[in-house]
Amino acid sequence: MTAEYPDRLGAACAAHARRNFEELTHDGTSVVGLEAVRRFARIYGVEAQLKELSDDERRTQRQQLARPLPLIPHGHGVTGSGERC
Repeated sequence: MTAEYPDRLGAACAAHARRNFEELTHDGTSVVGLEAVRRFARIYGVEAQLKELSDDERRTQRQQLARPLPLIPHGHGVTGSGERC
C-alpha cells in the first residue's frame, strides 16, 4: 500500500522472493534460505505433477496439495510493500 494509492494492496512475487532466498544460500550458511528454497521446490514439484490437468482440476488439486505447504518460514518473508514480516 502506498500513500498515493491507500486502498491498493501489495502483491509479492514468488519468483522474486525465491531469488532472494537463493542468494542467501550461495555460501551454504543460511538455514532459513536453504529451507525456503526447499519449500519452493516442493511447490514447483506439485505444479509439475498437475500440468496436464484442466484449469479447474489443477486449481482443485493445487489447493489440496500445495496450500498446506507453508512457503516461507514465518518472520522471514516480506510483505507486499517490501517490509519484512
